[in-house]
Amino acid sequence: MVVSLGFSLLACAQASAAGEWQSVDGYRFKALTVSTNEPVGFTSLSPDSTGIDFVNRLGKERYTTNQIYLNGSGVAAGDYDGDGNDDVYLAQNFFNVDSETSRHDAGLGLVMTGDGRGGFRALSATESGVANLGQARGCAVSDFNGDGRVDIVTAQNNGPVKLHLNSTGKPGIRVLLTGGGDNPQAVGASIRLEQNGSLGPRREIRLGSGYWSQDSLVQLFVVGETQARLHIKWPDRSVATVVVPRGAKTIKISKPDEVQVIY
Repeated sequence: MVVSLGFSLLACAQASAAGEWQSVDGYRFKALTVSTNEPVGFTSLSPDSTGIDFVNRLGKERYTTNQIYLNGSGVAAGDYDGDGNDDVYLAQNFFNVDSETSRHDAGLGLVMTGDGRGGFRALSATESGVANLGQARGCAVSDFNGDGRVDIVTAQNNGPVKLHLNSTGKPGIRVLLTGGGDNPQAVGASIRLEQNGSLGPRREIRLGSGYWSQDSLVQLFVVGETQARLHIKWPDRSVATVVVPRGAKTIKISKPDEVQVIY
């Protein structure tokens, strides 16, 4: 019921003419203004070019004994366009329905750009370049090719893994935290970028993200021409402020506040 409603809302928003919020029994919707002049944000790569040819096959004997395998789809947050505001990617589609229900296959994977004030704009597949026709489930974000942009990988049930490389986002600096003792990955720490007197989104280092997935532990921050700082809260609740080295593309920060420029 919830899934059907969610897709109904999306369909209404895409199909309706531009205007104000429209009220319908049980919910409301507003048409999305979609630009056709912006360049495509992501480029889909084939398994032959990436070397990723894994297929997530889910047998009926598995999902009939544990329905959690079928529930939910991936959600991945990251600054895809490099404007300093976090954006959201939603994996879509659900095929494992009963014989009396049509499968939910109208989604392609939805990229929504954030404005930093809690608002998001949904991009069409033409704008984003993301088009997953299969039953998408887990998804994760990482800088797979090391160009400083956030890329997206999506797993599909009974289908190939899809990797979309970010080709238009503004590149940023890669930041890796290293902790000590039994927590070398600094899980539980958080980072915020400060520049021009304002703080950006808080990035938390965590194990597990979205639906059965794991985002990269390396965080990406787009730094402008002015001096920028990283505000770090370590897992033991101690805090530190680190000046971002100018011109660096990748840095590693170890406690206590040791900054190593990788390149």
